[in-house]
Amino acid sequence: MLVLVAAAALLLERWLFDPG
Repeated sequence: MLVLVAAAALLLERWLFDPG
């Protein structure tokens, strides 16, 4: 399940840091 958490964190960071 750790892989899922890591992938979710990456997606969330991309989402938050995406200008727009």
